[in-house]
Amino acid sequence: MAEKSVHPQRVNGHRTVRPWKDGQVKLLSRTCPRCRKIYIPNRIFQGFCSIHCRRRVVPKVFKSINCRLCKRSFKPKYKWHKFCSSICRDIHHLHPKRKPSESMEDLERRATHYQTKYLKARLKKHKKNKWCRSCPTPLMKNSKTWCKKHWFAQVVYRYGFKLSDWKKAEELLEQQNYTCPYSGRKLIIGVNASLDHKNPRSKFPKLRSEWSNVEWVDLYINNIKQTLTKEEFKLKMVSLK
Repeated sequence: MAEKSVHPQRVNGHRTVRPWKDGQVKLLSRTCPRCRKIYIPNRIFQGFCSIHCRRRVVPKVFKSINCRLCKRSFKPKYKWHKFCSSICRDIHHLHPKRKPSESMEDLERRATHYQTKYLKARLKKHKKNKWCRSCPTPLMKNSKTWCKKHWFAQVVYRYGFKLSDWKKAEELLEQQNYTCPYSGRKLIIGVNASLDHKNPRSKFPKLRSEWSNVEWVDLYINNIKQTLTKEEFKLKMVSLK
């Protein structure tokens, strides 16, 4: 029997080089379906001019369809797009569903209330960036994201209190007459007003959520004070003078 031999033009079953000698077979020039470049193939079954063209992903172009909500025609970027914008998508998905013991009149009434309260505020916020991130109220004077209520709420929550205690923080600032007890500077909300623990949370964790241990100070002084108590910081101020 003849010994098994491997074809010289094949490695691991794949054709690697041309299976003919120069001058025996002449392949005609072709056009690349991706870049439309005219090329002469090295193999019989070569479909593209280069590896880059063969691996390049061509974005699909979908036909224009109608939006499910507003019925406006648009061209989707992906096959699962059914709405022309994120606003139409939210209105469709977040619309209140009918409850088991609810009549259609009650559902329509609840839907109109939902649209007036939430969606109109969201549309205004989408068009103009002049509304609070958490509620449909105008922004504070020195803030780009919060109204006055939610500015106090996020400051209070950051320092270990409940969000509902924002009113106490505002009253405390009014009691201090908007002045810093250390430097005497005027405290402006959203600029230099910051909440500080008289006795730091790291040394006195039990006094973390007590309003008697909290006061409004200037932001620059709060950064200098760090983990010092009120008495230690006063002694430091005297030594610096």
